[in-house]
Amino acid sequence: MIILGMLLVDMIFQSKESMSKYNLQQKNNQKPIQLKALSQVFLIDSTPLNCVIDFLKSRSIDTVVEIGPGTGVLTDLLYEAGLNITCVEKDPRFTLYCENKYKDKTNIKIINDDILSFDLIGCKSKSNTFKFSVVGNIPYSISSKILEKILRNFEHLDSFVLMAQKEFFQKILYEPSALGTLLSILATSTVLNQVPRTLFDPQPKVDSSIVSGVFKKNNLDPSFIANFDSFLNFLRQIFLQKKKKLKNSLTSFIQEASSPIPEIFLDKRPHELSPNDLWLLFKLIKGI
Repeated sequence: MIILGMLLVDMIFQSKESMSKYNLQQKNNQKPIQLKALSQVFLIDSTPLNCVIDFLKSRSIDTVVEIGPGTGVLTDLLYEAGLNITCVEKDPRFTLYCENKYKDKTNIKIINDDILSFDLIGCKSKSNTFKFSVVGNIPYSISSKILEKILRNFEHLDSFVLMAQKEFFQKILYEPSALGTLLSILATSTVLNQVPRTLFDPQPKVDSSIVSGVFKKNNLDPSFIANFDSFLNFLRQIFLQKKKKLKNSLTSFIQEASSPIPEIFLDKRPHELSPNDLWLLFKLIKGI
């Protein structure tokens, strides 16, 4: 069964030209079948997504990148709101479906690509906009990677609105973690809506949440951007050993410090310091 599943996924991600020939044999309005192997679950009721549009309007957003449009439930609302939309869809079957569905819509662009490798910066420069946001119902299996990708591009974004597994956002927003610390420093996050599992097809085993984040660039330390990767590695190390006091989990970092680190920091565990305190500790260690 595992081998069969792998072969099926390989067949799906064949060239766009081959898939186009296949689709020519199908009815133009026929929707592809969702695959659990690709975490493809889609809303069957767009009502919970109204909060996404309300948020984007409140921020005066005019351009968005939508992650994984699928059958276009959110895309339809974004179009009705008059936004410029770039849809990034990894599955070529749904890429072709959306291309056909929106072929007459000049403000909707469909791109067959993986959001994890997609050039968000290039997309923003081409759109020539100052109010740029990322939205989408993101796959449960790569939620952390997608959020990290968005945070890495924070300086080019106004905000994001994502729907993902409820438990994922609970961990990111309310439990100490490397990614949660980064998010807290970079953005103001708000839970906009809760979405029950019964509104999805196929129905997953968990409920979802819709969360927004507005990047707070004006209050950000100017040295943060240049030290993003180093700080993220620092956070990952201490949260991998989150039960240890920092003087024990940061031995290698402390040895490299140019000056003594106050014991008030080192005698704490990661969750006992605020995100801003962890950034300050990092700066003291690195001599920034």
